[in-house]
Amino acid sequence: MHLLNLLNIPLLLAITTSALAQVDVMPTLIVSKSTFVTDGVIEMKEVKLLQTTVVHKIESGTLNSVPYSFLYTDGSGTFSGIKGNIDNFKNPLGTNWSTTCSKDPVTDRKKCYLHLKDLFVYVFPKGGVTVSVGREHFPGSTVALRIDQAAPMVAFGKDDGDFSRQTSSRIISQISTAKLITTRYMKWPYKTWIDETWEPYGFNEAYKYITWAVERIQ
Repeated sequence: MHLLNLLNIPLLLAITTSALAQVDVMPTLIVSKSTFVTDGVIEMKEVKLLQTTVVHKIESGTLNSVPYSFLYTDGSGTFSGIKGNIDNFKNPLGTNWSTTCSKDPVTDRKKCYLHLKDLFVYVFPKGGVTVSVGREHFPGSTVALRIDQAAPMVAFGKDDGDFSRQTSSRIISQISTAKLITTRYMKWPYKTWIDETWEPYGFNEAYKYITWAVERIQ
């Protein structure tokens, strides 16, 4: 299931349009008559690709004091993962929640996901959710997710580290009030555990966004 593609996390740089460049306004995957947050700010920003300048519709703002920014083009965005990180919340990499949305060109299946460190959360229309840990799992290995000091929840690497829909819903509920989350998995070809522990600051806000966005994919 893991479709993490760094190309889906675009560098949002406003540039001056070259006289030789062709300007194209990118189509929007996310279509909404209102902004995600009531006082969210919509901008049209230009990004230069070779001799073509593309224009993206971008929304930025704060939700519960958590700064965010996302593209309507494909739902890709960033939500702060560190409390107080207001001005430069997009840096450094690996400390903030990343989001992406997509629509399958053959099946029309819609989904959005959020990601930080080794935790992935996928949402689908009408409330479907799958929580996943890690990627490129070592054959025969398991993955684990621990919330605060509770007993860890375990899934199989052969299932892409995905938890069942029922367990995933329970995980989302528990993370919403958690102080710490810990993930563990074994990545091919290294037969060693990879552990990550961090405060899930900004998770609720990023999760609210992807559940909002997935219902607005056109």
